[in-house]
Amino acid sequence: MSMIYCSECGNPISPGQKICPNCGIQLEDDPFIFCSECGNRIESNSAICRYCGAPVLCVNAPSQVMPVQVQTVKAESSGIVVSAMIMAIFFPPLGLLLAILGLKKIQMPTNVLVCKIALVVSIITTIVYTILLVIFVPKLANIVDTAEEMTDKYNTVKEWLPFLD
Repeated sequence: MSMIYCSECGNPISPGQKICPNCGIQLEDDPFIFCSECGNRIESNSAICRYCGAPVLCVNAPSQVMPVQVQTVKAESSGIVVSAMIMAIFFPPLGLLLAILGLKKIQMPTNVLVCKIALVVSIITTIVYTILLVIFVPKLANIVDTAEEMTDKYNTVKEWLPFLD
């Protein structure tokens, strides 16, 4: 639950109170509250904290509090972001798809930034892997001997070392 704090003494105040119970100061209609998870200042009409993704409780009346269902979105979006970043390095095509999916589904600014980074890393990794493939596959093909070359080498060694028979 998000708490409102007195600007004068810093003590927590229940949502809806107009006077601080600790210092007695008249509270302003501040459009900001503090997230109870990360402590950052957020707008009081937000459904989720834009910094950490924690749900903000909506206050309809002093006696009635309704939580907003966003916890599953936070967990799902974190999984997409982490998967996109890992796949961007090890399997770039899948990382590229996950980064694009993350950009379409995720609303939190930090996760959107990580998805953009995963997108760029996927593209760069794809280019690097392609260059390495073009350079090293032909060289690897030259290293592998054909069956005839191996037979010739074996016969040559056999002539030098007759005890191999």
